[in-house]
Amino acid sequence: MFYLRKTSLRELIRSQHEEFMLYQAKRDEEFRRRDEKMKVESQRRDEEMREEFNRRDEEMKAESQRRDEKMKAESQRRDEKMREEFRRRDEDMREFNREILLRNEKVYTALIAQIEEGRKQLAEGTKQIQANTRAVLSVLDRLDEAA
Repeated sequence: MFYLRKTSLRELIRSQHEEFMLYQAKRDEEFRRRDEKMKVESQRRDEEMREEFNRRDEEMKAESQRRDEKMKAESQRRDEKMREEFRRRDEDMREFNREILLRNEKVYTALIAQIEEGRKQLAEGTKQIQANTRAVLSVLDRLDEAA
């Protein structure tokens, strides 16, 4: 750089300035290229990340939908099982009630027959008492007339 030239100091400064300006322009161009390359790389990474997020989001949605369908199927199966259990219990209760009603009918039929028999006997007993009362009263009337 500092070699002996037969040029003036002004020329030396001018040439140094030109070299510096060329160096700076070259460096600025390298920075611009590197910056552009970094922007492109950043955009590519952003796009890859966006695609990855979209893929994960779709996977999560699909998994959620599968889980929802599985839970819905399980719920329907459980509901159907409960309905079947309720139907079975309802049928058992109907059968139990039928048996109780048949037993009651047998018991009450015999009881009603006994009550009817008792009424008939009571009616006959009442007739007998009335007949006895009339007989006693007629005897009393005869005794009263004889006296």
